[in-house]
Amino acid sequence: MQGVRVEKKTPGEYRRSQNWIRAISLKDAVFIPPLQDHLNELLGDLENFFHNKNLDIPILVMAAIIYQHYLNSFESSEH
Repeated sequence: MQGVRVEKKTPGEYRRSQNWIRAISLKDAVFIPPLQDHLNELLGDLENFFHNKNLDIPILVMAAIIYQHYLNSFESSEH
């Protein structure tokens, strides 16, 4: 991708560095996702969570949880 804000990002690949939400720096962040070193394992856990038939969670709530956690796995996420 050229000429766009995320030009140096890696769309479709897991992030390679720490990110954070709603702050200029990590120190002021509202939310700090897990370290990139744990993404493979944690995304597997997220998939198990989604398929767990023993949980009584409204589908909309589950979708929001999955969306937020999955989205923060990528460096080029824009939300």
